[in-house]
Amino acid sequence: MGPNAGVPPDSAGMASSPNWFSRLALPLILLIAILLAVSFLNNYQNWGDDWAEYILQAKAILDHSIAECIQQSSFMVRESAAEPGPVAYPWGLPVLLAAEGSVGPFSLHTFKLFNILILVLLVVSIYRLARRFLGNPQALAVASMFAFNPGFLHYCNHVLSELPFILASVCAFLVIENRNADGSSSARSQLLTGALAFAAFTFRSNGILILAAATVREFLHLSREKVWTRPALRTLVLPYVSFFLLNVAWGLLFSGAGTGYFRVFQAFSTQTLITNVLNYPVSLFDFFTAGRHTGIIAAVLWPLVLWGAFKTWRRTAHLSTYGLMTLVLYFVWPEGQGYRFMMPITPFLVILMVLGLEEIVHWKTAGKFGAIAARSVQYGWPVLFLLASSLLVATGRVPQEIWNPYDQPSSEMFQWIKNNTPGDAVISFFKPRAMHLLADRLCLTAMPADLGKAAYLVYTKQRAWNEAEPTMEQYQQAALLTPAFENRNFVVYRVAARP
Repeated sequence: MGPNAGVPPDSAGMASSPNWFSRLALPLILLIAILLAVSFLNNYQNWGDDWAEYILQAKAILDHSIAECIQQSSFMVRESAAEPGPVAYPWGLPVLLAAEGSVGPFSLHTFKLFNILILVLLVVSIYRLARRFLGNPQALAVASMFAFNPGFLHYCNHVLSELPFILASVCAFLVIENRNADGSSSARSQLLTGALAFAAFTFRSNGILILAAATVREFLHLSREKVWTRPALRTLVLPYVSFFLLNVAWGLLFSGAGTGYFRVFQAFSTQTLITNVLNYPVSLFDFFTAGRHTGIIAAVLWPLVLWGAFKTWRRTAHLSTYGLMTLVLYFVWPEGQGYRFMMPITPFLVILMVLGLEEIVHWKTAGKFGAIAARSVQYGWPVLFLLASSLLVATGRVPQEIWNPYDQPSSEMFQWIKNNTPGDAVISFFKPRAMHLLADRLCLTAMPADLGKAAYLVYTKQRAWNEAEPTMEQYQQAALLTPAFENRNFVVYRVAARP
C-alpha cells in the first residue's frame, strides 16, 4: 500500500502528473505563511505566565542548575495560597528553547523566529500527511488552512508547547502511514513511531495517546487470524518498547518532569465534566472562526467531519481514535483552556472534514457540474483562508496587548524590585513565575494569606488577567503595608506583621 493508497483515482492521477501549479503551490504557500507570520510578530508575552516557567527551565538547562530550578519552583508552588501551576512542566519545550538559545541570543525574539520555522515544518508535514488520504490539490488546500490560519500565525508569538507538540504528533502519524507494498510497516518505522510519540510526550503528556492510535492503525491492516502471530505482536509492541526505553533515559536526564502536573485532578467535579463536554466540541472549531460565532460553524462542519470519519474509517480510524481520546482526556481535565487544548487535533479534524466534503461532492454531483464543484473544493479553501487572514490582520482582530510584562510600567517595576530588594526577599505578586523570571526573586501568589511569608506585595491597578485579585482592604486586614514604589500600573508595598 503506497502513499496514494485510498486516494480517489482521479486525484491520484492528477498527483502523478504534476503541473506547474502543483510544483510551485507549496513553496508559494510557505512563502506567504512566513510573510504573514512575520507581520504578526510582537515583542512581548502576555500575563499568562506558563511561558515564564518554560524559559526558567530552559535557563536551568543551560546553567546546569536543574535541581535548583525545581527547588525554587517547588517553594513558589507549594507555599502559595493558590497554586500558580505545576512545579515543573514536561522538559521537551525547555530543551528546545535551550537549543534555540544556544544557536542565537537567549531571547523572546529568537524563540519567536524559531516558532516560524516550526510552523513552516508543520505546514509541510500536514501537507504530506494529507497526501496519504487525499489528492494533491486537496492536500494543498489542507496545508493552506494552517499556513494562512490567523490563530496559528499568531501562535508564533507564544513561548508555549502547542506548535512543537503538533509537529511531533503529525510526524508520528506520517511514520505510522509509512507502509510497505503489502500494507505492513517495518520494524524501523515501528521504533520511529514510538520515538516520535515520546517526542510529543515530552511536550505534552497526552502524546502517549499516539501509541494507542498506532495500535489501531496496525489492527486495520492485520486480518483476524494474523493478530496473535509473532510478527503481528512484534508490530504492535515495538512502538511501546521504543517509547518506554526513551522515557527511562529521559527520566535519568531530567528530574521533576511534569512534577505536580496531575495534582489538578484534585479540582475535578461533575460540573467540570459537564462544562468541558459542552465547550470543547465547539471550541475545537475556533480554528475556523478566531473565536467568532463558533457554535454556528461547529453545527455546520461537525457533520462533515463525522461523515468523513464514517465513510473512510478503514483508512482513518486511527485519526478518529486519536481525536476522540484527546477530547475524552480534556473532558475530565479540570483546567479548561478552550481552543489551546484543541489545537493539536485540528490537523486530523481538517483531513476528516475534507474527506467528508469530498464524499458529499462525489455523491451529490455528476458530470460537468460535479467537476466544477470538485475544483471549487480543491482550490477554494486556500483562497478563502488567505483572504480571511489578510482581513484579520487589517482589522486588528489579533490586537496588541497594551498591558503586558514587557511594557514600560512593568519593566520599571521589575527593575525596581531587582535594584531595591534583597536577593532573598520573597515577593507577593499575581504572576509569581513572571516575577521570578523578570526580577529574579522568589514569589508567591497575591492572596492575603501569602503576606505572612512575603516581604513585599506588588499590587496591580489593572484588572485584565487579574480579576480575582483581592481588594486593598483585604490586604490591609492581613498585614501592615507601607508604600515603597508606585507607577501607572503598580504599587509596591513593604509588608510587616500587624502589631
